[in-house]
Amino acid sequence: HHWRADLLGVLMITPLIVIWQFPTGLNRQTSVEFFTVIGLTLAGMTLFFAGISTQTESESELLSAQLFLMLFSGLGMLFSLLYSKLSNTQHALHQSELRSHEIQNELNALRYALDQHSILKITNAQGEITHINEKYCQISGYSQEEMLGKIGHTYKTNDHTTGLYKAISKILANGYVWRGELCKQHKDGRLYWLEATIVPIFDDLCQAHEVISLYTDITERKLAESALKSSERILRNAQKAARIGHYVIDITQQTWESSPVLDEIFGIDENFEKSLQNWTGLVDPSFIEPLFNSYFNAFNERKRVDQIYKIIRPVDHMELGFSMIGDCEYD
Repeated sequence: HHWRADLLGVLMITPLIVIWQFPTGLNRQTSVEFFTVIGLTLAGMTLFFAGISTQTESESELLSAQLFLMLFSGLGMLFSLLYSKLSNTQHALHQSELRSHEIQNELNALRYALDQHSILKITNAQGEITHINEKYCQISGYSQEEMLGKIGHTYKTNDHTTGLYKAISKILANGYVWRGELCKQHKDGRLYWLEATIVPIFDDLCQAHEVISLYTDITERKLAESALKSSERILRNAQKAARIGHYVIDITQQTWESSPVLDEIFGIDENFEKSLQNWTGLVDPSFIEPLFNSYFNAFNERKRVDQIYKIIRPVDHMELGFSMIGDCEYD
């Protein structure tokens, strides 16, 4: 009856151990190992004490056997608990390694996508280039070996002052993204333009440790804009020399815009409100009806406007004659 009582006592303790252990989140393999050790401990304890109780009648010997059995069972259970904790920790570390590997794969995939789409440059906190993609090498003319480890803004051009790069650094240090256009110089000396998005990356201590710069080549657009400005300048000079001006009337908005040469001929300045009503007020009253009829016929028949009319300058009331040729645009 002694060993049965001891066995019953151990069985009463075991559920408490199980209840304490389960909230730690045992995985299936650890649970099997844990209960195997518990089962072996109970089995060994039962067989040992059964043999003692049948071979001795002395109370002192029986008490010693009970104490030994309690110590044996306690050590077995302690070992099982420590082993299960260790297995749990190893399982958590394994899961963490798997997650880290997944995150690294995602980052590699993202960098690959950026490499394929954009011109990419990455610098460290000191401004040294740590990564550039093939597109950056193609547009700059420099190889990776020539640029890695160098300070990024040393490849700037005279189109930007040092103050611009200091301003960009200050914006990035405050945690903001900088967007704008940058002009850089190719290795062979020609200039190219980039539309830039520069993003600071901060660590857990809120210290900027990396800067990612994404660029889009806008050189062709800038050249087209420059050519357009040059053409507009030539047109203005030609109009000024020939005393030819132009204007655009927006029927829907009831407004009009004119070239500086025409403003000078009309005798108006930038303070003149260019509404359709004011434009009509410039026209000699005797020419308003034929002029508007010419417009309406051109709209309806989708043909060019060709009309002669007079205006009266508001500044000196001088009458001036105009030959006007225009085309209609439709929405």
